[in-house]
Amino acid sequence: MSNQSKSDQEQLKGILEQFSPEVIAEVLQGYGGQDAPAVDESGGVPIQRHYSDFADPGIAVPAGTEAAVRQLTEVVEIERIVGPANFLPVHFLEEGAILQRAVARVVMKSGAAWASGFMVSPNLFLTNNHVIPNAAFASTVEAQFMFQFNLDGSAAAVDTFQFNAAGVFHTNAALDYTLIRMQPKLRLAFRSSEATFEESVLDDIGDLPLTPVKPGLIKPIIIRWERPGNKYGIIRLPTASSFAVGQHLNIIQHPAGRRKEVALQDNTITGVFPNVLRYTTDTEGGSSGSPVFNNAWDLVSLHHAGGDFVGGMWLNNEGIRIDRIVNDLRAHFGAGHAVLTELGI
Repeated sequence: MSNQSKSDQEQLKGILEQFSPEVIAEVLQGYGGQDAPAVDESGGVPIQRHYSDFADPGIAVPAGTEAAVRQLTEVVEIERIVGPANFLPVHFLEEGAILQRAVARVVMKSGAAWASGFMVSPNLFLTNNHVIPNAAFASTVEAQFMFQFNLDGSAAAVDTFQFNAAGVFHTNAALDYTLIRMQPKLRLAFRSSEATFEESVLDDIGDLPLTPVKPGLIKPIIIRWERPGNKYGIIRLPTASSFAVGQHLNIIQHPAGRRKEVALQDNTITGVFPNVLRYTTDTEGGSSGSPVFNNAWDLVSLHHAGGDFVGGMWLNNEGIRIDRIVNDLRAHFGAGHAVLTELGI
């Protein structure tokens, strides 16, 4: 369509808006006996319509059904994409619902402060250096999984795990991250002819079968290790990452120490720097250590702080680039190390 045609249409719309739909329809009926175009009764402006192919062009439409097919395929152009398209496949919600389980609230045992973190393997947990700065401090905090609301609005049952800095502990203040091992829980499973309880969430590694002192006096039992990553899932560290200014981001977090919340989609990267990303995603104190994802639920950053503060206003927030964390882990542990194997990097 030429610019002149668009201009003419705009002028005509402006004129037609001054009259009622009935008057417009009556006038248009007089032009060559043609059917008047459909009129939007809410605004008095003719609605533009177009027709799409309902059936394959190679398939004949049964006689007498042409009008019905035309009616079914009529599309009223009243919806529009405003700005960048925001459509996402529905499995975006399903995948997010799975990944969120791996995110936990890190809380001081005294109840004085909160943060966030997440499982990156069955046993390993990732958060900020300023959340757990050293191995000694790890004994003063714990991780609370399922600190969130259920679908019906009720509070979910919280599951608390302790940290085991003696197992694995690596921190980097410059990149503001800490990788630490979680302490698994010992659970007793009673063997019987009917079932073994809780087997679905327990790890077979390290099982210690016990034989009763007096056969027949008690049922045989098995001690199993319950690892948080096996129970609640993990968020994999990527072997490669890509991001760009304008890309949408999503964060699963515990803002202000509240039950788990999300900030989805209406958030974009505003800057890419050597070690950090800056983005408009909302966070609060307590969000430190949260995973930052793109719309494919790929992990791209570890949230850690606010970003630019100009004129008394925060313009963005900031996270450590996950590719920089992966590179540092590889350099620290060295190729072939068991920790890297466990992380899949």
